[in-house]
Amino acid sequence: MIIAGLLLASTALIASAQSSCGYQNANSTCGPSAPCCSEFGSCGTSPLHCGGFCQSQFSAKVGGNIPCYGSKFGKKCTSGLYNFDSKTWVINADAYNGDSATADFVIDPLGLDNGNARFGANGGILASITAQPQNWVLQDSSNPDSWPAALGVRISSTSWMLYGRFGARFKTPGAGGIITAFISFSEERDEIDWEMTGRDSKVVDPNYFYRGVSGGVFAQGDGVKIALPFETNSQFTNFDVDWTKDSISWIVNGETKQQLLRTDTCDSAGQNCKFPSTPSKIQFALWDGGAGAPGTRSWAGGYIPWSKTSFSTGFNATIKSISIQCDGDAAPKGPPTRPAGYGAPSLMEPVINVAVEGLTGYDAKAMTRKKSIYA
Repeated sequence: MIIAGLLLASTALIASAQSSCGYQNANSTCGPSAPCCSEFGSCGTSPLHCGGFCQSQFSAKVGGNIPCYGSKFGKKCTSGLYNFDSKTWVINADAYNGDSATADFVIDPLGLDNGNARFGANGGILASITAQPQNWVLQDSSNPDSWPAALGVRISSTSWMLYGRFGARFKTPGAGGIITAFISFSEERDEIDWEMTGRDSKVVDPNYFYRGVSGGVFAQGDGVKIALPFETNSQFTNFDVDWTKDSISWIVNGETKQQLLRTDTCDSAGQNCKFPSTPSKIQFALWDGGAGAPGTRSWAGGYIPWSKTSFSTGFNATIKSISIQCDGDAAPKGPPTRPAGYGAPSLMEPVINVAVEGLTGYDAKAMTRKKSIYA
């Protein structure tokens, strides 16, 4: 599912844009003074407009060229296995210049708080969803958990994949209302999903989108549900997607659980296939499904149970690693070889001490967090 619940916060970051644009705004196009149409439908010139999923179709040319980073630098795929130690290069999205050799992943500005992604001293990520209830009003006065959308986190690769295999090893929060998503997503809104909700931690949802339209052959009834013999919040699990031009396979701990054939998405004449087929970034996200529409809230397992935790601590997912294997490459065994002249980014704050359940194998008390530069 597209992370609609977190887009409002991101839209606020780019409110200074001169005009609106994109599929969200009647397919309107930006002008040359603010040429980049952001993924959220605002025109501007910042990395938050020209980076990420800048909509090149609705962006203006400057000097004969589209300034979206994907167009400017090319949508390149780089294979790597990342455990998020010092060898994995991560920066804030608004510090990214579009050159994928400068960073492996960016922390996207969802909810303004990059403290929602913390990094273990020896690797791993603690991804958190937190609330800031000051001056908020309950959506349902009879329900103490019915706050507006919480602050989430989204981590995006700088690499663009068109076919290949991507995977992650992680543990979910296991609380109602929270959606854990590990997906591929393209500028054209093609999407391949693994999603988990707190409604039932033994059930996982595979899904796909074609040009922003959900499900296709997966959309009947309540969608495809895969039952597991364990809870995803109680143990680390490997979730993979094997994506070729002819099929998509959803894999759990090495076992294929669901498959989609390209031919399944075509019309009766074998034409007009609605199969994800555009270069995509790999993303991990937590978002607040409980604050969404009633149908989304029901799917997510109700409101997030804020009354059972502190708003600042929130609920956590723990990621041990993410792998990206480009089409035709061997399975990666570590991060990519760095081009000459490139150095690791240094946008980290000093170590902070936090007790983090689930990172005991990494040194639970030594964590860093991304420096927030959204003043």
